[in-house]
Amino acid sequence: MQKTAKAFEVPTLFTTVVENLGGSLVQQLLEVFPEQKPFNRTMINSREDPNAVDWVTETRRKK
Repeated sequence: MQKTAKAFEVPTLFTTVVENLGGSLVQQLLEVFPEQKPFNRTMINSREDPNAVDWVTETRRKK
C-alpha cells in the first residue's frame, strides 16, 4: 500500500509517539519514503499536535 501511495504522490504524514521509548516508525515505511522525517509527538491524537495540524494545513493549501 505504501508503494501505491508513493506512486500516486499521495500526501503522506508519518508521526511517532514517544520515539525515544520505542515508538519508532516501521523500517519498511522509511525505505519507501526516505525523504520523510516523522514528527515525534507527545499527544495521543495527532490532530492535537501543532506540527501535524500545520503540515495538513500546508498540504491542503498546495492543492
